[in-house]
Amino acid sequence: QVKVAPSTTNDPAALEADVRLGSRPTTIAAIGSLTGDGGPLQLKVLRDRDTRSRYLTRLRVAHTSPDAPAVDIQVKLAGRWYRIVRNLEFGEASGYLLLPAWSYRLRIVAAGTSTVVKDLGKVRLKGSTSYTAWAVGFLTSI
Repeated sequence: QVKVAPSTTNDPAALEADVRLGSRPTTIAAIGSLTGDGGPLQLKVLRDRDTRSRYLTRLRVAHTSPDAPAVDIQVKLAGRWYRIVRNLEFGEASGYLLLPAWSYRLRIVAAGTSTVVKDLGKVRLKGSTSYTAWAVGFLTSI
């Protein structure tokens, strides 16, 4: 059950669902909007994955901003921007990208363009670590 905070055990659930969990670590997030603006409230279930190499890291991106259009994720390497995730729509998550542990300059752009939605700056990704970058909130005020 997902309830609006603060809540008590007697308060109604804003969302209720059954999720089958296995032995692997799992992330469960409530995404969307209570009012349905941009997308109804729903659960997003992501199966997590470990990285055991101290030289490698894993990065995935989840698009949970209900009123935002599709986005691309770019990384700057040798002075040039490269798309590493393409056309990520609301409610979707990329697969894990296996990368060398390093500091990367990352940004979110409108899909298929170079129009910057959010510059994440330099992000340090440590070895033996898996990351999920979450695009959250609303693009416009409600």
